[in-house]
Amino acid sequence: MKRVLACLIASIILMVSPGCDLNDEDDEGVLIESSLALAGIKELDIVTVSGDCTVQPAADDTLRVELSYTFPETCFEPRYLHEGNELELKEYFPGESCTGNSHWVITLPTGVDVEFASASGSFTLAEYTGELDVATASGLVTVADVTGELDLSSASGNVTVDGVVFTGASVFSSASGNVLVVVDASPEYDLELNSASGDAVVNYSGNEVQGYFEFTALQDGGEISSPYEFDSEVTYTEWGHVYMRKSFTRGQGTPRVTVGTASGIAELKLN
Repeated sequence: MKRVLACLIASIILMVSPGCDLNDEDDEGVLIESSLALAGIKELDIVTVSGDCTVQPAADDTLRVELSYTFPETCFEPRYLHEGNELELKEYFPGESCTGNSHWVITLPTGVDVEFASASGSFTLAEYTGELDVATASGLVTVADVTGELDLSSASGNVTVDGVVFTGASVFSSASGNVLVVVDASPEYDLELNSASGDAVVNYSGNEVQGYFEFTALQDGGEISSPYEFDSEVTYTEWGHVYMRKSFTRGQGTPRVTVGTASGIAELKLN
């Protein structure tokens, strides 16, 4: 059974940093900090309401969590749920309305799968290997120098991936933000990039372009850009709107790379 752990009872976790102290002043605007450290974690789930999260690489196999926040303690409770090799971090508001902010900093060993969900928090990660699943309503998603299978989405924020080697099919999406994915190696797995009103751009940064590429955009208001000529150009109607669909194939036709937008630009860049 999962054990709900605030820092006050965090001694039942494998190891807690001496810096864990939630007995500071609880006046609004006062910065409160807590931390913990665990070894052997393979899956990390982070659920925030408005808290931002920064993930950075660890030099060893210990996962470390540092949390700072300015919410009054009477209305905000960080929770650490630990079971086996899984850890879940959550922001809990008992019901009292309050004002403040929070920031989670995770130092992450190699090979830990990460899932992040937030209403308005942003997510930043660098130098990572593993499976990554990020969903935020209005936050930014910024990822750099990663190897793995990725599913990244934001409703109104930008999704930016600067340097990725794929180990599985991956999806990137935003409703009103831009989606930019820069690859470090030619993908061998299917990719999907989508934005409703923003740009969707995949940049091969000098790597070989091979596979089936399909681009979609509104005929009236959207744009498609590619350095290669298209094998097929058609229009279709969906939900009362006319869309363009253009595609080409290089090599054997795999992987399948789809880039779509409504009123933005769907684009393939070579560098």
